[in-house]
Amino acid sequence: MEENVLRAYLDRSGLSIKKQEKLYYWVRMTTNFGISGTWEQIKVKYSGGSIATCKKEIALILTELPKIDGTLPNLVQFLREELEKFEIIKPKRSY
Repeated sequence: MEENVLRAYLDRSGLSIKKQEKLYYWVRMTTNFGISGTWEQIKVKYSGGSIATCKKEIALILTELPKIDGTLPNLVQFLREELEKFEIIKPKRSY
């Protein structure tokens, strides 16, 4: 997701600055690490009730983000599709 689109959405959202910061953080985390990687990061960094709080915040993201623009893809689905297309370029050996 482009940062300027996300920032524009958050500016227009009417959410508190604190909530905007959290949404921004979790979107960047899921974009960088994917949802599985984000869950692992949460397990490493948080414990107990904090994990449940983080999961609620991510659930909020999943309900809020589709409202940004109908043309934006689902982040997780988009990343999975891009991963499927990715091909490692291997140099050819010359003898």
